[in-house]
Formats: sequence, C-alpha cells, structure tokens
Amino acid sequence: MASKLVTRNWRGKQLMKELGKQTREAHVKAGKRLKQMITEALDEAYPPASRPGRPPHKRTGELKRSWKVTTKKLTKKNESVTELTTDSEYAIPLEFGTDRIEARPYIRPTLKEWRKELRKFLKKIKIGKL
Repeated sequence: MASKLVTRNWRGKQLMKELGKQTREAHVKAGKRLKQMITEALDEAYPPASRPGRPPHKRTGELKRSWKVTTKKLTKKNESVTELTTDSEYAIPLEFGTDRIEARPYIRPTLKEWRKELRKFLKKIKIGKL
C-alpha cells in the first residue's frame, strides 16, 4: 500500500496578524469597560457631599468627563497597550485624600471589580480559525 504525503500550509504571518488584531480588540473592549465602570462610580449627584471612604458625588461632571481610554500598537510584533488616563487635577486627591480631605476612593474599588470581570472576559476569548 502506497503512503500518501500529507502537507499543511503554515500560515504563521497570517496567524500572528489575526492574533494581534484580536488582542487589540480585546484591549479596546477591556479599556472601554474600565472607563465605563469608573465613570459609573461617579454618577451619584451632589448634594450632599459624599462620605469619606465612598466615591465622590458628581458636582460639575468634569471628573467623569476627564477619563480617556486609548489603545496603541507598540511594535511590529502586534503588541499593544491600553491606557486609561485623566487630566483632572483632583482625581488623585479624591482617591487618596489630602491633609484637608479624607479619601473618596473610586478607582481602586472599581479596579478590583474590573479584574474579576476581566478574568471572565479573557476566558471567553477564542481564536478564530484561519
């Protein structure tokens, strides 16, 4: 009985390109979700002022609007990074407190919840067939 030679084409470049695309898409989704969660933590209206240890209440909405999410491709190897930033001058003083006000944490508690969601999200990601 004659044996048949079976060959498969290795599409490594195509696979890496698709993986890079899926990774960036996952970064974008995760970053947008974290931004959404942080801004939701800032939804409660003022007055009254928030109690120490609770997220700050919204007065003008500037803090909530200041959060930005960006995803950047780092190298030719399809690596990417997602950054969540704010330019609000009182984002950090509210989070950690100062000598004049007690902390109103909203970033750290949100990150804790987001990490739980992220673990579930990462388990759901499946690589498409190429």
